Amino acid sequence: MIVRIFFLLVLFVFTNQQAQAQTTGKQTAAMLSQSPAGGKIVRFIKAVNATDANEAFIKRNFEPKLVEKQTVSKLLGIINEAIPSEDGKLTVYSADRMETFKYELIAKGSKGGWVKLGFTFEENEPYRIAGFTLDGIDAPSGKLEAMEL
Repeated sequence: MIVRIFFLLVLFVFTNQQAQAQTTGKQTAAMLSQSPAGGKIVRFIKAVNATDANEAFIKRNFEPKLVEKQTVSKLLGIINEAIPSEDGKLTVYSADRMETFKYELIAKGSKGGWVKLGFTFEENEPYRIAGFTLDGIDAPSGKLEAMEL
């Protein structure tokens, strides 16, 4: 009996964590990391900050149609050169899951500017990035705390 209750409790906690990782609205760093799509956002931000993306990274994290349209070299240029030279290292302050396969993040570049990043994902596994946007924005109002990704 005690073993059964313990098993049900563990199952409930695990299921609850999985459900939280998949909800829309504000996302924590843990929620991003636990979501297959959100994890790709974390890897994207880390790649930008380390300027170490390579062809394997692009093919593993981006939808083939996007890679074909934009090319590996163009996507590498955006991640390894364009964003770092324009904005510097990105610190994420806010992440929202707008829809099942759509996220928006607010980040500040180490060069002082604020940006809004938008990500859309494939609707099936492995949920690779199907599109992304990066727009300069005014500083958000209110107090925001950096997320540790």
